[in-house]
Amino acid sequence: MLPMKTLIYVFGLLFLSQAGTLSAQPTATVAETRSELVGENKQLHDQLIKLAIEKEILASGALEGAKIVVKVADGIVTLSGSVEHLLAEQIATGMVQRIRGVASIVDLVEVDCEYRDDAELQKDVTAALSSDVLTHDLKVTAAVKDRVCTLSGIVPTRGDTMLTERVVAGVKGLQQISNELKESHVNVRSDEHLKKEISDLLKYSVLLDNAKIVVHVSDGSVTLNGTVSNLYQRSQADQLAYWAGAKHVDVKGIRIDARHSDQDLRTKRYEQATDDAIQDIVQRSWAIDPRLVGFDIQVVVDKGNATLTGTVGDLVARQAAEGAARYTIGVHKIENQIKVAWPDVPPGDEKIGEWVREALRRDPFVDVSSIKVDIEDAHVGLYGVVDSELEKGHAGWIAGRQVGVVHVDNTLTVRKEWVHKTDEAISKDLKERSAGFTMRAARGRGLHSVG
Repeated sequence: MLPMKTLIYVFGLLFLSQAGTLSAQPTATVAETRSELVGENKQLHDQLIKLAIEKEILASGALEGAKIVVKVADGIVTLSGSVEHLLAEQIATGMVQRIRGVASIVDLVEVDCEYRDDAELQKDVTAALSSDVLTHDLKVTAAVKDRVCTLSGIVPTRGDTMLTERVVAGVKGLQQISNELKESHVNVRSDEHLKKEISDLLKYSVLLDNAKIVVHVSDGSVTLNGTVSNLYQRSQADQLAYWAGAKHVDVKGIRIDARHSDQDLRTKRYEQATDDAIQDIVQRSWAIDPRLVGFDIQVVVDKGNATLTGTVGDLVARQAAEGAARYTIGVHKIENQIKVAWPDVPPGDEKIGEWVREALRRDPFVDVSSIKVDIEDAHVGLYGVVDSELEKGHAGWIAGRQVGVVHVDNTLTVRKEWVHKTDEAISKDLKERSAGFTMRAARGRGLHSVG
């Protein structure tokens, strides 16, 4: 709540502005008051951001056990404290990006995990890169020392670099990743072509539907200017430009304004999203996604309804194709008819089962001791009991990323959360159940009441 002095000045300003006259003496007071109000509004704004972040962290099952300290000053969020694994750190920073009003993030969070020997970690990282469909064909070298994994080698695109780091982050016990991968940029476009490609992809992205971003390209390097509502939108624009083939992306020209909302632009974009335009942009989105390279898939759009067909080699590609369509402006409904068929000689059920079990064992979110894995004709069945919907979904996602898997039947059961009750509450429940049983028994004997 604003101090009484400030409230008096606010009402005074309203009165004087309506009167249309300001004397010399009140002018200085008005200036001081405006400065004071700006300071208080900033403090209030920062406090609201801090509360929103803390609420999201507490509500997130993915950050259970995290000890994250949040500080906010002028929209700049500093995260410190500790988490139990690298994935939790990435989830926390991604979550903060989505909070309205966040201008930037200073990540000081440390990974405080159970100690594992470097040799064990090296073995797990190598296995993860080998069995995951996103990385098994990439020429990537991983070296672990003092629980820090250094990635080196050359990959085709920045998208491959990001995906590789994500795979390695899923190995529990690592404290840090040093990503020294370089991109070969095998699909180099002309500056003019790259500018058009990025501009169109930004224009038809659901995540950026109210943002007008201007693209400049020089010798393969991209500069983005404009205004977005939050840090997450700027991050998405940055990633999209890289995936489209940019050698370097500069997003310093994108201003973050929590009040930004261009509804007219948003409405216009949805109105202009014809079936042909949607079909074209979905195909172009697929073309830049490293998860979909080499697969023959098609999309047909009819009145905003997109039908996806074709064949891919893994579940990740099928999900990525649907995701790209889902995040395209104008798509109302998706029918995913894409089939999954491993393109080479299948590795065999025994090997697939080994990879799935080992992947679940490596993952920090999953308690593999409570999960049974069955394999038949490359179809994976997951059975058992887990603690949360997060663990269930994550286990299915991990299984679907292993080489050779064509389908996952996730029948894991989530334990019901135990709710603490006082002795009085338990006693009351027992009495009510006893009374209910007596009433049902009486009715069964043809009685209408029990004396």
